[in-house]
Amino acid sequence: MKSAMPAAKPKAADTGQLFGDIYAFVFSLLLSSALTGFPLIGGTFFLCGSIACSLLDHGDMALLTKGQRLFQRILYGVLLAVDFLLIFFYPYDVSGRHVWTIFAVQLLVFSSDIIVSAIKKRMSAGKPISYGFYVFLESLLAVTGGCIIFFACPDKRILAAAYLVMFALHVGQHLKNLEPAAPFSREVLALRRSEYRQGYAYRLYELASLFVNMAACICVILVYCTISLTSGQIVAAMGVALLCMLLAALSARLYMNRKRAKEELEVTSLVLWALAFWLGGLVLYCNNLLTPAGSVWKTFVGMALCSYGISLTLSCMREVDSLLQLSTALYAAEDPAAFRAAAKQRNQTVWLVGELFALLFLTFSMTVTRSSYLENFACADSLKPLLLIPAGILIAAAFVTLLLFPVNNRYVHKLKRLLRMREEGKTNRALQAQMESVFVAKRRRPVGINILKGLLRPFFRHKVIGREKLVEDEANPLVILCNHSEIYGPLAAVINLPFYVRPWVISDMVVDPETFAEFFRRNNLNDIKWIPEQWKTPIALRLGKISVWGMNQLDSIPVFRNKPAKLIVTLRQTISAMEAGDNILIFPENPDADPEHPGYLTEGVGPLFDGFVMLADAYYRKAKKCCRFVPVFADRHARTITVGEEITYNPQADSDA
Repeated sequence: MKSAMPAAKPKAADTGQLFGDIYAFVFSLLLSSALTGFPLIGGTFFLCGSIACSLLDHGDMALLTKGQRLFQRILYGVLLAVDFLLIFFYPYDVSGRHVWTIFAVQLLVFSSDIIVSAIKKRMSAGKPISYGFYVFLESLLAVTGGCIIFFACPDKRILAAAYLVMFALHVGQHLKNLEPAAPFSREVLALRRSEYRQGYAYRLYELASLFVNMAACICVILVYCTISLTSGQIVAAMGVALLCMLLAALSARLYMNRKRAKEELEVTSLVLWALAFWLGGLVLYCNNLLTPAGSVWKTFVGMALCSYGISLTLSCMREVDSLLQLSTALYAAEDPAAFRAAAKQRNQTVWLVGELFALLFLTFSMTVTRSSYLENFACADSLKPLLLIPAGILIAAAFVTLLLFPVNNRYVHKLKRLLRMREEGKTNRALQAQMESVFVAKRRRPVGINILKGLLRPFFRHKVIGREKLVEDEANPLVILCNHSEIYGPLAAVINLPFYVRPWVISDMVVDPETFAEFFRRNNLNDIKWIPEQWKTPIALRLGKISVWGMNQLDSIPVFRNKPAKLIVTLRQTISAMEAGDNILIFPENPDADPEHPGYLTEGVGPLFDGFVMLADAYYRKAKKCCRFVPVFADRHARTITVGEEITYNPQADSDA
């Protein structure tokens, strides 16, 4: 029976505020493009306001280390330098009325941010807060901005509706994440961050999160700025993007809740599928840009796919974030507030860097094709796809990074089981060590062996007869006994058994390539006369590297045949694996039982080694549990795996005997 999951779920670092700020930046670019033909005016005003608000909000800055504050100041300096160069030296050919309209709108947006910052300070000081007054002020700012656009731009009044949509999204995300400043010092946060980074899984996730968030920032901004939009289309574009974001978040939440209830949620695989969907949408969008007859509706479809893929990816990454927050309990002090604060600081830095890159890309495109902007309000067709290449590279980098992420559903379940045992005051050293090897030590996802199993599965697809007899129990796993039938039995069992197993493998195939080469040449290659002698050793060595790699990817347990002194190593590793909840797969046939006909039988089951029976007694002595053996038979002709009746070790019968 599977154990119950912990009821409490950690709160993930929210990326919603980041996304709301990105869309505020997008609106400023689109508004500026619609009014003047130059999106950079709105972009520069927005970045100046963002920097000013960050400098005024000392709460987050106070938690940065000296090196981080230096990096932030350098980043702010670069952003301000780029902004001033664009504002004072770029030859804008626009009317002053439109420029001041854009400036006034941006001033209202950042007045909202200043209000939020003031409320956070009051919350931290324990002072009463009037949310009604806060909503009144935000509503006043929204109405004022809408009126400015409505009366200043009579021919583009529909932009006022787009402003209200953007402002509601921007303020709504700030209100959703409204919480007091972190109740700890800069030194505590630096200590917690260094503790978190001890985990290899956390470092991989942190790198993937950096790639994903920066790609989202660049992709959203540049996708919208490479579309030639009229005033009416701006409202439609933001509406479509918002709808796609909400649908993606809702579908991801429903799917993950359903899979989580069945304990079948493979969150890493889900993120990989989301990244693939996002990248596919970006490719379709770029393909339409390269098509001379590309239509507006196809552009909107590509934009919608990108928005859906981005939101789906960020929703899945939130689940990974929650998982990593759980895993830090293995090696760091439990401090959820510090975990979220570290993620927030990382996201804010990524957001600024992403906006800077997007602004630089737009500046380059405008400088090269300034006439095209004046005529069409968009990048030259030849440069549009090039602007999105950085986002594609970042998505691909995140995909590769997450391919190495070592965590799957099985380890998530084990981690929650371990944490539940801790809450109950129990210990399981074997499970603790295994979880540390997954989340803390440098361990990579077995991508290669999974791909190989996927390629072999069509050739070794079998029907499992008697599946109901394989009763899983993580507190007392199964020991499955299978016929060998040369290489056929191991392949059929590993590929078709309905759950994870750790196989016993002869040590000559696991230890090192040289040992395997000697073993394989002696037992296989020497009998093949048509292979030249000088080729046999190189062939065996290359196959040895593949064997050692594959057996390690399978988490196999080495069996030291004919070495009684080392048999204890096999038993210890096996018992440790079983205490951690792993099922064991053993092929006990003896290929040397008949000296006249050495080798494994291809039909039926040959004589068995009886050494594996020692496992039952050793497991009982160590764990005080009765080992459960289940025989299975892989039939190459019927293409079936037949499960026999479970046999439970009886220590009393053994002592009576």
